Amino acid sequence: MAETPKAIQHRHPIRRDSRDSRAIHLLPGSGGEEICGELHNFCLDDASKEPYEALSYVWGDQSITRPIVVDGQEIQVTANLEAALRHIRKPDRTVVIWVDAICINQGDNAEKSHQVSMMHDIYRNCSQKELAYGQPNEVLQRSPEIFPKPRRIFFNLFMSDVMFVNGPREAHARGSPDSFHEVVRSFACQDCQDPRDKIYSLLALANTDRYANLKPDYSKNIAEVYAETFCSMLDETGGDFRCLLGHGFCDSSLGLPSWIRNFSVVVPRDVVVSDIRRLLTYRLYNTPNGIPGNLVRAVNKELHLSGFATDTVQAVGPGVRTVESDDLKAVFSQWLELAPSVPEPTAESTARKVLARLMRADIINDLQAVSQTGIHWRRALDADIPEEQVWQQFLDGDKWALGRAYRGGMEAAINGRAFFVTKSGRMGLCPLGVMAGDQIWVIFGSSVPFVLRPRNGSGEQSTHYLCGFVGDCYLQGIMDGEAIAERNIPAKGTSIIT
Repeated sequence: MAETPKAIQHRHPIRRDSRDSRAIHLLPGSGGEEICGELHNFCLDDASKEPYEALSYVWGDQSITRPIVVDGQEIQVTANLEAALRHIRKPDRTVVIWVDAICINQGDNAEKSHQVSMMHDIYRNCSQKELAYGQPNEVLQRSPEIFPKPRRIFFNLFMSDVMFVNGPREAHARGSPDSFHEVVRSFACQDCQDPRDKIYSLLALANTDRYANLKPDYSKNIAEVYAETFCSMLDETGGDFRCLLGHGFCDSSLGLPSWIRNFSVVVPRDVVVSDIRRLLTYRLYNTPNGIPGNLVRAVNKELHLSGFATDTVQAVGPGVRTVESDDLKAVFSQWLELAPSVPEPTAESTARKVLARLMRADIINDLQAVSQTGIHWRRALDADIPEEQVWQQFLDGDKWALGRAYRGGMEAAINGRAFFVTKSGRMGLCPLGVMAGDQIWVIFGSSVPFVLRPRNGSGEQSTHYLCGFVGDCYLQGIMDGEAIAERNIPAKGTSIIT
């Protein structure tokens, strides 16, 4: 009868105060011969330890298993792992390799916390890294430069070598992120077997001093890990409002406050790229007209923001998952139907100008431009508006009719967003999930406005408003401080986010 890896691991105990781990010694074999190996302990700090490889792979469906033999006992592992080991073993020599499913007792939270805290060193000290893409017939690569397109993947910390992958790596114009919240968001398109590993598997990329107290602890539930991490991110950045940009907010599935990001949400790769680009273009806007402000994290899970509500959402159109979606033409048609009449003059050129600026949030990816916030990005000019014929081709469904610079801005602006109109007749782009009745707030200190959802008990005459946090948005007509000018010097209100 087949045993579980846990039964084998118990024969090779690891002290929690040690720097020990386990490795499997894959015995020689080839073809369809059964996979056999022996489990051995080793110390990471032992200079005389035998060189070992480290494997990272897609776990796959855990209900589909295959047998291998370890320490003379048959155990069950996932089909993906069995295929990877079959590919790695050699016909004429033993291969020493570290692989999480066999070398870590996944059912022991204390051991898992101990071992995951050392994974950076496990991967740093190995002689070679192996990456399995997931399917049994897919090829393993050594020293991989990039990941394949998003699949269900368990993130091991060899990412410290790979760093940024595919689109997210390309989107970081600065070459590397400024903070841990950018690191984690770069991998939001990936999934993990354990949602806590969306944080723990990347901790080696965090600032050691600022995150010294954030250690893998699998005795904590997912909500605790995410809340602790997000608060640390706010502390690391000094309360940078950019931590509040992007997806994963206002998600009640884990019981989190609305302003704490649910990192378990798997975001489409194209949307992750767009989110990172919005980080780069954030300071191209000036919604509060230079009025400073701070976000204040209260001890009772509240977030206090100073500002004022400038408008209310009246209607929301369908969202765009990515600009590669097949239904993009139909979505744009519904957006145009929802759009209010364009202010005078109502000439076609004026309507085209208003809508063309909206579709790219008034930014452009200009290869000739260099700004202080991100290479190649700048605010759009009238000269950047597509010609009438090109614009019509685009509305008819041919997005490739648009120039590269315009397309880059549009992708950054609308991926993962929906079109909305306000009671005052303004148009904008907002996170998916925004509803009629939500308010658009100008927040002092934030370059962009946010969508907040009024809670019961927030009176119009009060200077303190209880709200839920939905996300950042783009709203035409207020991105350069116009709302401040309209109100002259606005009365300062505090939004209490729960």
